Amino acid sequence: MSESTLTMIEQAAAESTQTRLAEYHTAVAAVAEKKEMAPTDVVAVIEAAGKTFTDFERDVAARRDRLEKVAQLAKQPEHERTRKKLVAELAAANTKFEQVEKAHREAAEALITKINVLDRKLEACNSIRQSLAETCPDPARVAKWKRHLAKLRDVADARDEARALVRQKERTITNAQFAIKKAHDTSLDPRTQPNTRELENRIERVGDEIRRLKQTAEERQDELDQLERQTAILIDELSRL
Repeated sequence: MSESTLTMIEQAAAESTQTRLAEYHTAVAAVAEKKEMAPTDVVAVIEAAGKTFTDFERDVAARRDRLEKVAQLAKQPEHERTRKKLVAELAAANTKFEQVEKAHREAAEALITKINVLDRKLEACNSIRQSLAETCPDPARVAKWKRHLAKLRDVADARDEARALVRQKERTITNAQFAIKKAHDTSLDPRTQPNTRELENRIERVGDEIRRLKQTAEERQDELDQLERQTAILIDELSRL
């Protein structure tokens, strides 16, 4: 057999191999894209290409994965257009918000300035009223007013004292609750653990005290509100004499 004949046979074999591989890849693509193909034809193509069914399954999965990624890439221009639109909408919304915020800030600043001016005027009026009350020509009325102020201060002190005691006893309850939680820690030496029943009784007892103190504070506040209204009336009367 001549050298040229061997070369022709080699070329024919290579072309046949390429043809079989091309048919194999066509079958892979068809199955991956869920196109109709006879099972016997697929088997024949696999065998002709010198492949196994495992190879075919792997190649079909890889082809499907590739097709999915290509489909995702195809949506990129749409995603970019949508994003550009949303960015423009966001910029417009931010601009509108900044304009509204600026208008609100300017309006609020103007109102605050006016309120501050009125606060100073009202403070001056209160100072004048206080001065007129203190210099009232009726000593008896002034004495009555001062006794009223003293009572007002006493009631305010009583209210503040009740509130302070409430805060103190609330801390006592918090400490007792922490001690109970700590007593339930089984990793601690039982001999060093506090008596939880005693702590629970303390919490209940202090809770009752807190409720009474809160009631007292509310009563003093109500009394204080009434005294302050009366004080305003007395000062107004004294300032007019």
